Amino acid sequence: MSRAAGSVPASARVRADDHRSLPLALTTLAYVAAGLLSIWIDIAPRQGAPQALATAIALAGVLTYGRRMLVGIGVGALALALVGHALAGRHGATVVVVSLVSAFGAVLEAAVGVLLIRRFVRQPLTLSEPRDIAAFLAVC
Repeated sequence: MSRAAGSVPASARVRADDHRSLPLALTTLAYVAAGLLSIWIDIAPRQGAPQALATAIALAGVLTYGRRMLVGIGVGALALALVGHALAGRHGATVVVVSLVSAFGAVLEAAVGVLLIRRFVRQPLTLSEPRDIAAFLAVC
């Protein structure tokens, strides 16, 4: 039995999928770690944690690896929101709904940020000129 020309063995397809899932898993873990660090360094309780680091990781992940990283950002943001509510002693269905809305907001924030960067900052994104840096900072 001969294999058709151009066909790829199933084992090779699995390895290619594993290679694509590693950045997704690492982006998710980095987002959660940055968010937990933000919660930990939050100085004023109940004023909201600084999320700039997690947002930067979300932007970097989507800019580098594409839209599929939005899934990792959503999962990471959902986990982070649920942990934050649990640490504050809040539980229940309302917490899950609020966490889902928060995760959707994080995904939307990353998606819109990437769209704005690709629209208003010269591509490829190298940030080697002052004009490019200024445009990047203005968009972010």
